Amino acid sequence: MTNLSNLYIEKVLSEHPIATWVLGDDLGYISLISENNRKFENSGQWSLTHSTSSLEASPPNNVPFKTSTTSKIIGSIPSSSSMDILETSVFSLDETQINSDLANLTVGFYIYINNPYTTSISLGYKYYNTGTLSDVIVTKEIPVNSSNANSWLFVSGVFDLPIVSYSNLKLLVGMTVKSGGGAGDYNFYINGLSVGQWAEEFNRTSLGITPQSISSEISLPNTLKTIVAKQYSTYQNDAYYLANESTLFSKNFGIPLVYGSSNVTKLYPNLIDTVNYPSLIFPGHGFLNERGKYNSYTAEMWIRLNTDTNVPRKIFGPISNADGLYADGGFLTLVIGKTFSSHYVGEWNRPMLIDFRFIQNNASILLNGEEVINISLNETSLSFPSEFDVDGKSQDWLGFYCYDDIHPFEIDSFALYSYSVPAEVAKRRWVWGQAVLPPESTNYSANANTAFNDYSFANYSSNYNYPNFANWNQGFFSNINTSKQFLQLPEYKLPTFYLDDISYDTWINDIHDTQEDNAEKYFTFRPNPDWNSKNCYILFNRMNVLNEDLKTFYGVFESDGTSNNEILFKIINNNTKDFFTCSITGTDVTYSINLSGIESEITTKSIEENENFTCGLNLSQISNLSGFTQINSFFSIPSNLSLYVGGDGARTYTGIIHSFGFDAEYNNKKINTSFIDSYGIFKTDTAIGNVMINHVANYTLILLYKYDLLFADIAVAGYWEDYVPLSYFGKTTKNYSGKEYYDIDSIQINLDYPEPMERSSTESVGSWTYQDLKIRYQTIDDSFYLQSYGQLDNNLYNGWDNYQDMSEDSEKYYVYNTNNNSVKTYISFQKIKNGANKNLVDFDYTELMPVTGVIEPESAYQNWDNVVFEVIDGAIIYSPKKNINKDSSLNFNEWAIVTHIDFSSDGILHNPIKFRDLQFASKVLERNDFSKIGTKFGTSLYPYRKTGNYYDFKGKNPISTYKRSTPHLYLDNNTGWHFRGSFSPLVERGLSMPVNSQQGFNFKISSVQVWLKFSETIFPTTESLILSINHKDSIYDFYLIADASTQRGRIYGIDRTTGNPLTDVVYAMNGNLVDTPYIVNENWSVLGIGFSDLLDFSNFSGRIDMTGQIMFNNLSYYLANDLQQNQQIQSRVWSEVKSGSATWQSWEDPLDLNSDGDYLDTGEHDGTWRNVNIIGTSAIYNISPDTIYNHYVGVDRIIVDDEVDGILVDPEKIKIYSDSNWSISLKTPA
Repeated sequence: MTNLSNLYIEKVLSEHPIATWVLGDDLGYISLISENNRKFENSGQWSLTHSTSSLEASPPNNVPFKTSTTSKIIGSIPSSSSMDILETSVFSLDETQINSDLANLTVGFYIYINNPYTTSISLGYKYYNTGTLSDVIVTKEIPVNSSNANSWLFVSGVFDLPIVSYSNLKLLVGMTVKSGGGAGDYNFYINGLSVGQWAEEFNRTSLGITPQSISSEISLPNTLKTIVAKQYSTYQNDAYYLANESTLFSKNFGIPLVYGSSNVTKLYPNLIDTVNYPSLIFPGHGFLNERGKYNSYTAEMWIRLNTDTNVPRKIFGPISNADGLYADGGFLTLVIGKTFSSHYVGEWNRPMLIDFRFIQNNASILLNGEEVINISLNETSLSFPSEFDVDGKSQDWLGFYCYDDIHPFEIDSFALYSYSVPAEVAKRRWVWGQAVLPPESTNYSANANTAFNDYSFANYSSNYNYPNFANWNQGFFSNINTSKQFLQLPEYKLPTFYLDDISYDTWINDIHDTQEDNAEKYFTFRPNPDWNSKNCYILFNRMNVLNEDLKTFYGVFESDGTSNNEILFKIINNNTKDFFTCSITGTDVTYSINLSGIESEITTKSIEENENFTCGLNLSQISNLSGFTQINSFFSIPSNLSLYVGGDGARTYTGIIHSFGFDAEYNNKKINTSFIDSYGIFKTDTAIGNVMINHVANYTLILLYKYDLLFADIAVAGYWEDYVPLSYFGKTTKNYSGKEYYDIDSIQINLDYPEPMERSSTESVGSWTYQDLKIRYQTIDDSFYLQSYGQLDNNLYNGWDNYQDMSEDSEKYYVYNTNNNSVKTYISFQKIKNGANKNLVDFDYTELMPVTGVIEPESAYQNWDNVVFEVIDGAIIYSPKKNINKDSSLNFNEWAIVTHIDFSSDGILHNPIKFRDLQFASKVLERNDFSKIGTKFGTSLYPYRKTGNYYDFKGKNPISTYKRSTPHLYLDNNTGWHFRGSFSPLVERGLSMPVNSQQGFNFKISSVQVWLKFSETIFPTTESLILSINHKDSIYDFYLIADASTQRGRIYGIDRTTGNPLTDVVYAMNGNLVDTPYIVNENWSVLGIGFSDLLDFSNFSGRIDMTGQIMFNNLSYYLANDLQQNQQIQSRVWSEVKSGSATWQSWEDPLDLNSDGDYLDTGEHDGTWRNVNIIGTSAIYNISPDTIYNHYVGVDRIIVDDEVDGILVDPEKIKIYSDSNWSISLKTPA
């Protein structure tokens, strides 16, 4: 026998894993009906009208679902010209299994029409409206004709759930037939009835799944349900996908992460009473469990997830404790016991091969074959979960966890090994999974033309990159370490904690026991009464803790007012033994200095009990103290000074220490000067303390609670900036007269920090009249643009979500929320002659990054030369063309674009940031022609902007392009062409792919395939154009619109010439044939469109246009050549000749007959006997959308199992791996 082959897993199996799971199980949707519900012949399940039913033991050939019931429907003879056969379910769908968040229901089945009299098939449901006390019927009708007879026809429909209170939701299946037949002429066979939610991509090949109760032997809540995930090549070691009554927490669909897999596993949050449980579990075989504590292991997984959470999220690990892998902002963190380490991932949403290795006294992480984390362990002191809990349930399971702020989360090809996988082996597996066959190797064989995004072919005007072109250290920077490869925050060390005779771990544990898990953490030397007699303090051996000159130091404290001459901080000169003291008694804070044994009080300030207050100094202002002439010399050499915080060995502070920080000159500018008095001493106002507690200094000692651990860490702020003259990005072009001039249009910026997921908005409202509305759409010549109500209702164009928004003339401004970002990037425009060196903190105004992804300085609320603009990865920046007064043109050669990068880590010990990449690319447009964008295989794309009948070649059409060169399965947030900016119904803009530009003869297209992703949070609620195919006979437009859940977008086609829906197309989504394609936000999908009637481009220059809020890549069209074309003949049965409305005379004029043999008086005559026999012909092509997709993902291979005569071995092509040592032997089998 033969089975689909998984090329990747077959290679992995040769390297002796304990177990591997390919995760290709049937897991698309929960079936809302049972097998018994599919038996139409069972009167307890179905009520039949104008028909009877029987179980068909010998259904027609090639029955789609051989293991499911096939029911024979025996229709009555119509008593009139037509009759409705209706089957109504006696059973009602279980409402507890219906997930209202999914908002719709999918019904489908296969039907074999064994008669020529059927005119339509219908399906749907009815329900009882408990408000109106009446039945409501919702159905879909599918026309059929005799060409559908004697073959299995799949029919399906997607129905929105009732939005009213309802009960008794029952299924409806119907057939409409016409008269003319006798007994036995109205028979049908129904097989594979399916009912589920979001099932459109699966129900042709799957009846859905029925989750089973979780095993009582697994230590997870017994309310959960499971679906088995089979180990590859064996039936042992079952893993489990988790679910509840109505929701799958794992689903298998979409583009795989490795070449050879048929799909990817997508995870969804499994939340029970505020606790996140795993969505997918695997047998642990002792990994991170007491059972295997002294063994060696590697857990290997392919993952891709999208997140910018600022809360640590456990994504993988044992189900019974906090050990495992965490996503924490841009960091991947490994936690084992009380030990942890992090790696800055940057862009999460990309394919990653992770090898989690555990050996004696060590754990490490390989990411795509590179070791990024390594921690030392003492296995004798490790406390792993025992194999069984107190109830005897197994805890030896590994889980993958998902959360609301991680979307999507994808898993592929999980494996466990009983050894530590070497880095060179992991690199080779990375190549196996991602170094896939290039698309052209399949495209050429399929006679295809492909536009594949690869920046090395893009033909942009200018590029400026760090570190490949420019050096990081050429800019200005503060508290940043620059290297050849990256920017990095300094690797500071913690101070020394003196805790009398008690250990650090005991202190931390005692603090933890007295503080709420979710509360702000703080240091205290009095966590419980056992500490009351202990003398403690924090010691910085040298005050020059920074890599730069110290400007300011401070602490944020809190006291209950009972302190008695306790030390807040004390500075001792190690040479002279002079000291400077800040102490507290009651609510008075006193600063004093002891010089040569003489102590002098400097000042006393008051605080409020149980409120935050700040104590500290600005060293450049302390010299203003009159009467203390020696104070400057005291602080002149910080390396001679030791700093004690919270005590000095004799007097211990009994209150709270929130943080203690040190700032150099640049970061000190972030502190409001009003917070410090004229002598350089911080004011103790509560309001100031509440601000300073959130200030991140260049070095900030803090206490954090993460990964179920409490620990001291160092929050760090850093800054970098550099400028590039705008002239660098310019290019010589020609004006309308053909005269050359130097110009600049747009600049794309890319940076090593992911685009934020979270958005924020502000709204302004007013009032207006219909006359105001009319005036707004007037043109200069007092004419009007014609706009439909659909355009008025489209929030893509106007930003209005409802009628109230329109009536209030609402203006909504949406921006990216970067509040929690560790790295924030800004740009400004500065005059070169002034040095172009104005720092970020010196600007008066900041504009946040709009979700349009476009910076237009001339639209700024303030003069753009005094505004710093926040940017995100992939943003498009338009160079200013007018001066700040907007009354004359700007000489951009006099200006520079300045980049400002602001770093803020909440703890460098667990989150060490490395910023590796900053890129600029400019595009200068031609004035009189399209400006092309090159692609990998030679097909050029052309950005276009059109208003009315005219193209604006120089008009703004912001499109960001992928800046790398990667295989087609390497998909991330930027892979492709991303349309930025806002859209208007008055302006057509997008990216065009020419078709048959040479106007060749016999140029016909059989199918189109495009890879796409919707990157916004909510789909457009009214139709949004995303794709147009302009061919010889018409223009086919494809639209996107939100379904009832707004979590998915439905794609459908319209013939622009007729305005009718396209019926002669076949859709495929991710390789699965579907009646209606849907896409999910933030997920890459592959849309295939096949054409029953070829699209004719013969002697015609056409195009395929991409547009809308979609990211596109890998657009291909497939030519139909003579070798691929076959013909399918649709014959008319003799009964239709007899039963049609036409006369014998009309049969001599067959062009006057429709497909049902009914007469149409057209006046045309072209009769032959063959035309009486044949309704028509259609082309059949060997290259279908699902076949094309299978080529791309590598599942068009088979494996030969048993009963074969032999095996032919063909060695693979040679591959070269960098930095790897691996021996491979190829031998001819005996």
